[in-house]
Amino acid sequence: MKMAKLHLIQILFLLKSSDSFITQLSRECKSSSLDLESTVVSNDPGGKEQKTILVLGGTGFVGSRFISLAVDSDYKIVSVSRRGRVDEKSPNYTKNVLWIRGDATDNQFLSDVFKNYGPFTACVHAIGLLLDADSGLSGLNRYASGSGSNPGEKATYDQITRATAVAAIENFEKSSSCVSKVCPFVFISAAEAGWTFKAFPEFLERYLVAKRAVENRLLNSSKSVRPVIFRPSLIWTWKRPQALLSVIPFAIGSKFLSFIDRPVLVDDLAQAMLAAIEYDDVYGVQRYFNIDKLALNRQRINKMS
Repeated sequence: MKMAKLHLIQILFLLKSSDSFITQLSRECKSSSLDLESTVVSNDPGGKEQKTILVLGGTGFVGSRFISLAVDSDYKIVSVSRRGRVDEKSPNYTKNVLWIRGDATDNQFLSDVFKNYGPFTACVHAIGLLLDADSGLSGLNRYASGSGSNPGEKATYDQITRATAVAAIENFEKSSSCVSKVCPFVFISAAEAGWTFKAFPEFLERYLVAKRAVENRLLNSSKSVRPVIFRPSLIWTWKRPQALLSVIPFAIGSKFLSFIDRPVLVDDLAQAMLAAIEYDDVYGVQRYFNIDKLALNRQRINKMS
């Protein structure tokens, strides 16, 4: 029974990235002429004060969708990623987003971002990778990643997930905006971080160890930081119908197996992330049903306003 459970976990982990694999294959012969050095920031429209959110991993699958939604809600965004910016034609992206290309694993660089572009009213950590260097499968990240990301050859879960998040939390704790009031820090974890048993294969366990380390550090952060931890399982979008190849097994499995969570739409996750920033009572771990509720509540409130 235990062996069958381990095999099922391996299959689900592979399914979790299979839709990204198929999508990325279709991109292989395409290229874009992005100006990664170009950064544009707008003045606050109409003299209104805009709230500024720092997004680490802003060009990733989750980060880019969050930014798109946030700028449409009149937030000002400072995005940090190795790619710098994404090819997005939305006018709000041009006027409300500062794109910074850099390495978040460089502590001095990250400290300078907080110093030079803060203070921030909220921070979002959406940096991560499915397959690290020690897994021996890092070359597949360009296919496994929902945004086609290809981390460095020596990138590890501890370096990319834990170290960058902990450094961001420490800088956020010391930032001027969080000295006088409580500020939300949103971390994108994984549903599997809630497992009470050891995962298999070994690299999946290390993936979860890094996620749990960040969760623990965030939950024990200073009183000036409000920790919000999202634990989505498979994240997908209707814009990629091939995702259903992975979504259906997860959805069925969640009905019968307690350790599998239902997949969530990236749009719902992004809405929930903004709701967590806007609603002061959102705290701690948020699972798929919390994501559904937060996204629905925010959409309803926006329709009424």
